[in-house]
Amino acid sequence: MAEAIGPGGAEMGQRSKRVTASSSSAGIQKLNAESLSTEGTWMPSFGIQGLDVSAHQPGVDWQQQWNMGARFAYVKASEGNYYTNELFSSQYQGSRSVGMIRGAYHFAIPNWSSGTDQARYFVQNGGGWSADGYTMPPVLDFEFNPYPGRTINGFYFGNTCYDMSPGQLLSWVRDFGNTMQALTGRLPVIYTNTSWWNQCLGNPAGFGDYPLWVASYPLTATNNAGPVPTSSWSTYSIWQYSSTGPLAGDSNVWNGDYPSLQRFAGATSLPEPSESVRRTVAPGDFNGDGNADLIQRRPDGELWFYPGDGSGRYLAGRKIGSGWQLYDRVLGVGDYNGDGKNDLIARKLDGSLWFYAGTGAVTPSNEGYSMAVKIGDYGWNAFTSILGVRDFDGDKKPDLLASTPDGKLYLYSGTGTGKTGSGRQIDYGWNVFDQLVAIQDFDGTGTSDLVGRRPDGTLWFYSNAGNATLTNPRQIGSGWGIYSEILGTGDSNGDSMSDFVGVQPDASVYFYAGTAMRDQGYSPARKIGDYGWDAFNLLVGTPDFNGDGKGDLLARKPDGTLWFYPGNGTGAYGTPTKIGNYGWEAFDFLAGVGDFSGDGKSDLVGRKRDGTLWLYPGTGRIDAANQGYGTPQKIGDYGWEAFDVITGAGDLDNDGKKDIVARKPDGSLWLYRGTGIVNSTNLGYLGAIQIGDYGWDAFDHFFGSGDFNADRKNDLLARKPDGTVWFYAGDGSGRFGMAKRIATGWNIYDVLLSGSNLNSDAVPDVVARKPDGSLWAYLGTGMQPNEGYLPRTLATVL
Repeated sequence: MAEAIGPGGAEMGQRSKRVTASSSSAGIQKLNAESLSTEGTWMPSFGIQGLDVSAHQPGVDWQQQWNMGARFAYVKASEGNYYTNELFSSQYQGSRSVGMIRGAYHFAIPNWSSGTDQARYFVQNGGGWSADGYTMPPVLDFEFNPYPGRTINGFYFGNTCYDMSPGQLLSWVRDFGNTMQALTGRLPVIYTNTSWWNQCLGNPAGFGDYPLWVASYPLTATNNAGPVPTSSWSTYSIWQYSSTGPLAGDSNVWNGDYPSLQRFAGATSLPEPSESVRRTVAPGDFNGDGNADLIQRRPDGELWFYPGDGSGRYLAGRKIGSGWQLYDRVLGVGDYNGDGKNDLIARKLDGSLWFYAGTGAVTPSNEGYSMAVKIGDYGWNAFTSILGVRDFDGDKKPDLLASTPDGKLYLYSGTGTGKTGSGRQIDYGWNVFDQLVAIQDFDGTGTSDLVGRRPDGTLWFYSNAGNATLTNPRQIGSGWGIYSEILGTGDSNGDSMSDFVGVQPDASVYFYAGTAMRDQGYSPARKIGDYGWDAFNLLVGTPDFNGDGKGDLLARKPDGTLWFYPGNGTGAYGTPTKIGNYGWEAFDFLAGVGDFSGDGKSDLVGRKRDGTLWLYPGTGRIDAANQGYGTPQKIGDYGWEAFDVITGAGDLDNDGKKDIVARKPDGSLWLYRGTGIVNSTNLGYLGAIQIGDYGWDAFDHFFGSGDFNADRKNDLLARKPDGTVWFYAGDGSGRFGMAKRIATGWNIYDVLLSGSNLNSDAVPDVVARKPDGSLWAYLGTGMQPNEGYLPRTLATVL
């Protein structure tokens, strides 16, 4: 029968227990007899009493332990990555039910698997932590090999040091600790025996940020725990002084008073890792330059400001405050008091809440915020997470979201005056996450959303229906346990989509550009014409000009001839046909407008230099006897010279008629709604409606793209001279939503146009020409759903 490992072996202080049970040496037997004569009959006369238990203690009377003075408990959760304590849940909850502060420990078997692997296993099986004041930080039990010299189930456990060198063991602890910090926000306590630590690790320096729990069993009653590993620690946080009582399991004492024990559970006592109290804040645009910024509260209480540069990176930081160690949470909350400036809220260790009104300026004489005002007396320390979620309930005022240790989610509606409104529970079950992220409008629906990270490193997105109702959870990534903090920054790179950053334990910050949970709308560029397209001074995309159901292209040469390029249905164009001998140079604009006249054929609209507008009704046929269009009809006498761009936009207002969009040089945008009728009494359109006040002159190209995002509404694409391409979603009423940047570097092209449907997939495409005369196609995707972000880039190191 295979020998068992885990349940019958490793536990805290296991070496002392093992020697007591198995030694045959008379000297050691005498020593153990003396030790047992005092062990279990005394407690140190200082500090706060506590105990640790495992599966070796199946029936702990927790109320009795409380009555004996125990105020904290540690429970074994796991060993290696092969064993979990079957009693963990009952012991963990049982200790808490009588009022104890409790935590979990992991017994390391370092030669079994990596520190990273065992840390993840620990967290997945009870080793989490939250700063709630009653959860002790996680513990790494790192001590004598419980199975020295033994081979169990084919695995050789090695000697007392696991057959590992000091350097290997040191590296293993670092990996375990860094992973725990990434997963829980806190470095673990190290439980060890001084002699073993010195023997097997060589008493290394550099672990002072890890609280020490030392095991030492004196022969007589004493308050002296004996030596600690002096290269890293000058004292201990917890002393395990007995393995045989008076408390159940092992007996321990906290080296301080009860308030300090509570602060230790709340991640505020010393010694503790400086990384665990570093807080990064995403305040939005804090200095009024239009770019999203970052703020960091450092362990020494200094507040540092890192201005965003508008591209997803952050510039060098500057100190803007000190004394912020009073707070264990600092949040960016947007414009919380309605003055147009972004503000901060902070929570003190006593649970009170404080408001800092932003000034909108960070200068040598202005820290960026005004004096603190208390907006919540006490009780806010009941929450494990507090987030500034901007407008979460649809009332146009920024709100707060808070979660409790048991997973309840509360919304505190903002009042718009710098004060917090009443709270209400909106959900439950959120304790499955070790971090919540206020991600703002991540899916492009106009409402602020929420993301949660689980201890296994998976990232989950919850869409907000607009009234603080979270719907449609979906996993959007894995491996996110590498970050100690994840923050929604809003739009950090100027593309009108919400972004976020991940902060690693080494203070490096990585930027993730949001995509509104859709791809950019097109596949990679593909060359569809080698050379010669520079022979044309005008290219016009037109929906199906020859009646075969494929998008086509019209091209004009400087000599005034017009050429037709039929789409081949596979993303390119076939052999051209000349469909206009001369005279087309009279037009300074041509636009493919689709079926403008309502006869089922695609038409062409042109503007002459005298400002008149002409319709060339399509015939749907191009052959030796048919040029594809009929007799032109003037549909605009004069005045169209007021526009510098005219484009066919398809049916923008969902009335079944094709429309025209035009831009004036002053940057205003105008819509001409189509009527679907062109005859002697009807020009085919209604009077102009201004749909854009100013700013459209920022673009050197724009055109109707068709339904580019597959939402059954026609859209618009536009390019700026800097090569960025912007998508404007049609709203179905003839207007457009907020711009979203979907491309950069497109200034390599001198012409951009709608390719209509080039590859017969019912999704509109884009065609572009380079100055060298080559022609390129970007086949549309319909902006298919994706995880919501692009690959990470290094943003800064805080």
